[in-house]
Amino acid sequence: MAASVTALHPPRTGPSALRRARIVAPVSAIARLQVSRDVVVTSWLVFVLNLGMAWVVVFRLNIFVTDAMSRALHAWQVFFANDPKLTSIGFIWAPLPTLLQLPLVLFPPLRFNGLSGNLVTAFMGAFTAAGVLVTLESLGVSRRTRLMLVALFALNPMMLFYAGNGMSEMTSTAFTVWSIAFLVRWANSGWHFFWLIMSSFSLGLACLSRYDSLIQAALMVLVVPYLRGEERLRPSERQALTLAYIAPIGAAFGLWILMNWLIMGDPIYFARGDYSNAAQIGYQMALLPEIARMAGNPVAIAGFLGHQISLLFPLFTLSLAVLALYALRAPRERRLAVTLVVLALTFPAFQALNFFAAQSAAFLRYFILAIPFGVMLVGALLALAPRGLRHVATALTLLLVIASNISTGVTMYTSTEWGQWNDIVIRDVLNGTSENTWAVERQIADYLTANHVGRDILVDDFQGYRIVFFTGRPEWFVATGDQDFDATLRDPVGRVRYMLVSSTKLEGALNKVNIVYPTLYERGAPWARLEQDWSSGDPMGSTWRLYRILDTPPGQEEPAP
Repeated sequence: MAASVTALHPPRTGPSALRRARIVAPVSAIARLQVSRDVVVTSWLVFVLNLGMAWVVVFRLNIFVTDAMSRALHAWQVFFANDPKLTSIGFIWAPLPTLLQLPLVLFPPLRFNGLSGNLVTAFMGAFTAAGVLVTLESLGVSRRTRLMLVALFALNPMMLFYAGNGMSEMTSTAFTVWSIAFLVRWANSGWHFFWLIMSSFSLGLACLSRYDSLIQAALMVLVVPYLRGEERLRPSERQALTLAYIAPIGAAFGLWILMNWLIMGDPIYFARGDYSNAAQIGYQMALLPEIARMAGNPVAIAGFLGHQISLLFPLFTLSLAVLALYALRAPRERRLAVTLVVLALTFPAFQALNFFAAQSAAFLRYFILAIPFGVMLVGALLALAPRGLRHVATALTLLLVIASNISTGVTMYTSTEWGQWNDIVIRDVLNGTSENTWAVERQIADYLTANHVGRDILVDDFQGYRIVFFTGRPEWFVATGDQDFDATLRDPVGRVRYMLVSSTKLEGALNKVNIVYPTLYERGAPWARLEQDWSSGDPMGSTWRLYRILDTPPGQEEPAP
């Protein structure tokens, strides 16, 4: 293992040495991908741990997180909708977390309760832990210390929950962590292009998992030449360095932009489409006045972000500040330390820009990267500790990680965010209780299961995805992505038996049924008869009405006399 001095002071390799090492045999490149036994064993152990958490979340606590359900449903619809096609993954959310479920949903047991999504996050949680371990190894942290740090990292309450709940955060976190792991390897390998390309490839996949990584991807254009700044490179070598980094990310995210352009007619449809964050943010801001007040106020935004992140994982803030102070003493000699500090700030920077433009809510999960970054940053500090103080520094670090894990659990418990379940999962684990999640949607699904006669139910699954999810039968529905959805919506008579209509409040304003028939929910129509009415009684809960389509032509949207 390289000494800590080598870890944060990369070896100097002059232009002549760089040119001599430019071409590497394929066998040598493959050998560089080999991982240690510790990484393999740790990955399997964490994977088993995460599978156990997935079982607890789904079968013991009965918790289903909204976005995870929607992604699982989109994966089902690729194969099992009446209009099966790959574009059923949608063009709003980043596509990779849904694409990873496609081979899994072909197995019926993994379609039950959306288990395909839980399996993906369990694997990605293990992959994240492996990336943290590799980074600590590259930084020069001792074997025993890095294994203990990764064990505590894997047991962090938020990492456990999101490694078992099917959400996209764990996939994005995994590839972001590996982009850092490969970047550190690049700095400590004599600047071998292989590791730089692997870092870029990982970051490109992170961008296809969540858009948060775009800030880091853009900043790396400056970081990569800065990290190599000690060398006197020719202009052509600097260009090659930049292109080597840009190419994988450009290919990955450029393909997503191209697909949006070719299929949806807008290269950034994902950012401004019908159901995009920009379309939904209006009613979200009405529910989050404290976030709306931060718009255009960088001081308030910085204070909010610092407070939230420090509560979630205090060690992130502490290690970031200490490493920044260390790097400022002689930044030219500590370029890797500066780089780690700057990259650790990219995920708060993304949220800051969204808050400034009033384009984001403030869910706790948006800050989950503070946990792996905190562990990696403190690993860098441990590598810098004087040899005589290393045991004391290690003991203090482990205590701080444990304290930060406790802070994570407390912060989750006090974060009562609609549909996120962070507080509920902590409470249920502590009390040994379980939930009756989405009771209204389950009732509707049970009713439709008992009464359907084929593909006879029209629903905008932007809102109705939970209903379709709980039936487990997307082929029963005429849903938003189907080619005949618009025609059926505008002329439902003789095409479907039922139409599901939501309240027009909040996100119901984006429901296409409400857009075409704005008074149908409240007043009915001559061609539709109210069949069932479901309401949770909660202003934030689900409110649906099921109308039976009559065998008469559509008329004015007035109640029948």
